[in-house]
Amino acid sequence: FLPKTDLLPKSTKTSLNATQPCSMSMVERLDEVQIATARECFGLHATNGQLPRDKLSFIFGSLNVMPTQTEIETLAGDKTSFDFPSFLEILAAVPSAADAKQDVLNAFKAYDTANTGSIKQADFKHIMKNLGEGLSDAEISQMLQGQSDPIAYEGFVNSIMP
Repeated sequence: FLPKTDLLPKSTKTSLNATQPCSMSMVERLDEVQIATARECFGLHATNGQLPRDKLSFIFGSLNVMPTQTEIETLAGDKTSFDFPSFLEILAAVPSAADAKQDVLNAFKAYDTANTGSIKQADFKHIMKNLGEGLSDAEISQMLQGQSDPIAYEGFVNSIMP
């Protein structure tokens, strides 16, 4: 389902659902295949055209979209169920893998004050513990196995986030 970077031009977009109005602001990020796949998945889990909030994580996983629980809560707001256009708005607003990769690279670059392309393992540990949902010491240790100090972060990020 990802990446969202290979999008069709706006002129090739088809109508999502002629009977339901839909804001196209974020949905324009999705191509026809992504919309069709989302529609199929939505149809399998929605009841009477409404998808319960508690099924969002499961459906995102089925679509190979992995937002954090915090992102889901933020995007869903106080709604308890979603029609298809609302679901597409949330789906389109989920940061893509490319966005996440760039965010990680930017975090590492902020600690690379000498612009060497590397950061100290201590800085790496701090970033991984404190940004996003944070990793445990065990998870960080596992990631650092076999890594030199300092860490050449661009190659490292490419190896864990292809």
